[in-house]
Amino acid sequence: MICGHVIRTWSSGWCHYQVSKTPQLNDKNTIIASLGEQSCKQFTGDFNKQLNDTTAIRLNMMQRGQENWRQNPATGNRPEQNREGIAGSIGFGINTDDELLLSRIFTKTLDVPDYGVSFNNGTGANAA
Repeated sequence: MICGHVIRTWSSGWCHYQVSKTPQLNDKNTIIASLGEQSCKQFTGDFNKQLNDTTAIRLNMMQRGQENWRQNPATGNRPEQNREGIAGSIGFGINTDDELLLSRIFTKTLDVPDYGVSFNNGTGANAA
């Protein structure tokens, strides 16, 4: 489990369960593309291939990008989230007494944090 303070999210208490899916004894492929508000785009792929009676491989991929309409007046930067990852697994002896699972997850995050509205303490040029 990876929580918000580890991967720099914009809200406290947010957690993401990062689990590699295990290979199954069947052939199944899924590709999903999603579009949302604020330029949100997400693509996922899940590919499972049975190699023999007790061996299979599985590959999961994900890419997500999202921007925000707000702009930091000091730097001109807009908050955004960019994440991608790939997870591969191979299982030997699946559904037997001697089962071995090897997996590896690679992730990449490139975010521009949203620091919110800056504090105005009532002094300076903008004071009423």
